[in-house]
Amino acid sequence: MEFTYLQNGGETMKKVKHELRTAGSCKQIEKITNTKKPLRSVFFPAHFSIIVHPDHGLILVDTGYAEHFDNAAKKFPYSLYKKVTPITFAQEDSAKAQLEREGFSCEDVAYIIITHFHADHIAGLKDFPNAKFICIKKAYNHIDGKSGWKALMSGFLPDLMPSDFRERVQFIDENYVPGNNANELDRFGTIYDIFSDQSIYAVELPGHACGQIGLFFETEGQKRFLIADAAWDSDAYRYHQPASPLAGLILDSFSSFQTTLEKLHHFHKDHPDVQMIPSHCREFTGGESK
Repeated sequence: MEFTYLQNGGETMKKVKHELRTAGSCKQIEKITNTKKPLRSVFFPAHFSIIVHPDHGLILVDTGYAEHFDNAAKKFPYSLYKKVTPITFAQEDSAKAQLEREGFSCEDVAYIIITHFHADHIAGLKDFPNAKFICIKKAYNHIDGKSGWKALMSGFLPDLMPSDFRERVQFIDENYVPGNNANELDRFGTIYDIFSDQSIYAVELPGHACGQIGLFFETEGQKRFLIADAAWDSDAYRYHQPASPLAGLILDSFSSFQTTLEKLHHFHKDHPDVQMIPSHCREFTGGESK
């Protein structure tokens, strides 16, 4: 598709252009992620988003898998990551390759918003040398300096991080502008206006990973809420279908995960017009755009 910048046009929220893409997938037992689902192994796509902002240009939300993942997961104990969640990935599926097919250069990416630091969300960070990174500070602090088993238990592979990450990161909870025009999100606590222009809002969605954030924005004709890994499929938030306690072994906080899911369920009931997108939901093929 061809991206164009959208003007604000006097609306309450500044509109952005958004397209959902997929970069690889991982295999997991579906019933662990949602107790109402069958006991079977399924592939969960690793979605990432391309956003074009009218002032800030090309933005990614996460990256999905990338070729760097294999190198980062070669040595023990990181190699266990691939055994617990086997992945399927082709180089042409990477965020880098997909952008290049659209005529963009990796140097064109101005920002990468990181919902959390699990490997399937940050594997492509090294491909974008000019991008500034945006995240919650405690999410970074949680993984900073971790290695070995501590890193693995946080779903984090240290070798995926660019060497100059600390110089390029911007923490949205430092000197932030509160979001005053996204009242739909009040139940999630502090609302961060990422660019201080009412275009993209962030809220914390605790439980799955420390400092995980979701993003709320408006495209032409639709509001969207990227809920990261706060739910693995859309039925979970639609019908309040919980994850198995076994999932708690890989979660930052199982109780917080359940609380967040309940909030998302009630959000959906109150705002059915908002399109909610989990990062691994198989209902989305990675080609949704507005």
